[in-house]
Amino acid sequence: MTVEHLFSTPLYSSKFRKHEEYKDKLETLLYQDINKAKNKNSHDSHWGCNSYQTFLWGNGQEELQNEIVEYINEFLISLGYSPFPYKICSSWFNMYGPNQYQEEHDHLPNLFSGLYVIKFNPEIHSGLDFPNPRRDLDVLHRTFGLYPTNFSSAWGENQVKLEEGKLYIFPANLRHKVKPQPETLDKDNYRITFTFNVSI
Repeated sequence: MTVEHLFSTPLYSSKFRKHEEYKDKLETLLYQDINKAKNKNSHDSHWGCNSYQTFLWGNGQEELQNEIVEYINEFLISLGYSPFPYKICSSWFNMYGPNQYQEEHDHLPNLFSGLYVIKFNPEIHSGLDFPNPRRDLDVLHRTFGLYPTNFSSAWGENQVKLEEGKLYIFPANLRHKVKPQPETLDKDNYRITFTFNVSI
């Protein structure tokens, strides 16, 4: 007997080797930035979220983008792709305070998206949720409350337990969301990530 899984969705993760160096530099700048901001819920108008998005151009964002290229290359090689021209077409920092969240969304028309986790405490911060785009055998879940123990592609969503200092990359069409942070979250304990998009 054989059971094959016909399709899969890659999620790359790797320890960011210069995490301590970049965290020390960027965290200080980001807290200065948000403390001076009049609006702690600042983001592009097409997002329906509650989070603070900002940039550090000229203060380390360019260098961070250059560092991440190494990990993108490793991801592409692990998938078996031959070299092709690509670029990091956009990047920014996300900071989540009490009750702040990101609605379900994707990053189309880009090719890949990723995030570097700068500050994250698994005991208080919410991770990253990926709703299942296929929902195979969903009738068994809804009708009988059955969930397979060895077939994760059938689950309704996959909750990724983020780790501080790690970098994650996934296809840009994969929808994802960030559930609200605790109401009691201290203002000095923002959930901080650096998000980037990769295009051809």
